[in-house]
Amino acid sequence: DVKIVDIATCETVETLYDVKKDRDPEENFHFIERVSMSRDGKYLYMATEENTSRAQISIFQLNLTTREKVFLVNGNSPSIAPDGNRLAFIDDDKIKNLDIDTRAVIDFDRNKFPENYHFFTLVWDESGSKLLIEMFYDNEYDRDKKIFILDVYSGNVTEISTPGMQPSWIRK
Repeated sequence: DVKIVDIATCETVETLYDVKKDRDPEENFHFIERVSMSRDGKYLYMATEENTSRAQISIFQLNLTTREKVFLVNGNSPSIAPDGNRLAFIDDDKIKNLDIDTRAVIDFDRNKFPENYHFFTLVWDESGSKLLIEMFYDNEYDRDKKIFILDVYSGNVTEISTPGMQPSWIRK
């Protein structure tokens, strides 16, 4: 479920999307994987996994005023840019960028990142020019994580020297 919660009281103010109640009968969602809210608070972007024989994660845009839900693209870990015009997401272990208006998708160069690491989370900076990226190396003995910064205009990638997880930009 997707809910608005009052931080002070930890009470649910409103349920925006109830997986069991609000879905179309034709939909068969298993769970909501991740959400991202537009800066203006008008839209929520959510990745949901369909409960089918081959799990497919899809990203939807939920209009918080009308409650209209629109399919955007297959992928996960949506992160809406501060200007609301671009949506970064992960699909097939690649970072992609969706133009919200035209639905055009740009793939970023996977070869600039370590081969044995997998993308996990994406977070835009305030200017909308960089993505903070969390990656993980997963095997039966180790789950090492690394953090990178991707300049979305130049394609340059910088590895943060300190390993970590759950990266976030400090907002001014």
